[in-house]
Amino acid sequence: MTVTATPPVQRRKSVSGRVRTLAGLSLLMLAVLLAAILAGAASTGSSLRTIGHVAGPQVLATANLYRQMSELDALVAETLLLGREYGPQQQTDLTRYDQQRLAISENLLKAYRLALDNPVEQRTVGSLIEGLGRYERLAAQARLLDLRSKHTAGQPPDDVVEAYQQATDLMRRELLPRAYNLALESGTIVRRAHVAERSTTSLARAAVVVTGCSRWPVCSACRST
Repeated sequence: MTVTATPPVQRRKSVSGRVRTLAGLSLLMLAVLLAAILAGAASTGSSLRTIGHVAGPQVLATANLYRQMSELDALVAETLLLGREYGPQQQTDLTRYDQQRLAISENLLKAYRLALDNPVEQRTVGSLIEGLGRYERLAAQARLLDLRSKHTAGQPPDDVVEAYQQATDLMRRELLPRAYNLALESGTIVRRAHVAERSTTSLARAAVVVTGCSRWPVCSACRST
């Protein structure tokens, strides 16, 4: 029986070919691993930028609008009920009214700037700015009528009540619901960005694990060869 031996040169070529193939597969796995890491980092960074620089500040700017606007309307009502004998308290309420109005205006302007890429939110903020101007005119009219009447503490005259009723109806039927919806929209953006970031991070982690596990047999084969 004759046994044919494999020539050493042919064997070396076969081993060399397998080594190059396994080395190529190892490099491919490393490239896939690096791509998964970079893709996950880029997506996570984008979501964090959205939360930290856009949606997050927008939530802070809009979260207090509902409370601030409610307090603004309450201050107007309290001022009209106090009467002329409570002049110092009226002045204190008017000072707080001006401070609250300034804080609301600053938050609305900030929310408008942050909503430049969201036409829906921009329109909501714009309508709030316009509506707040109408409210202030109606509140100023009620205040002027109240000063002219010089009534005592308690129920103000009918024309004062009528003017204030228009202001408070505008606030409670239009402005407060819009402020509430704006806060919800901003919160939704943050939640979506957070969910997207968690999903992408999980996918990237899974891709890294799978790629790493797939690379291990290739490395083992390279060492055994």
